[in-house]
Amino acid sequence: MAEPLSRRHFLSAWSILTVGAIARPAAALTNDTLSPAAQASYLNACSQREQDFHKQLLAQVEATLDGRRLSQEEKDRIRAATTCPLCGCPVFAS
Repeated sequence: MAEPLSRRHFLSAWSILTVGAIARPAAALTNDTLSPAAQASYLNACSQREQDFHKQLLAQVEATLDGRRLSQEEKDRIRAATTCPLCGCPVFAS
């Protein structure tokens, strides 16, 4: 006669299955490096100074700097350190 399945057996079997599912490597997220041609194309698309997004960034930084009491040297330093969050290129022409 077969023993009835107890809660303890059910939970131990379920925990073994869960650990097995968690232990395998996740395939949903991967890091791929861009090829040099794709990277150049990506940076060219964002690094053009005429682009609307960079114009918006320039306007936001200028509005923030105008509202603060900073020396011209500090403002220049902040402008030099400002980069595009998408491509990482400098927003202000050096």
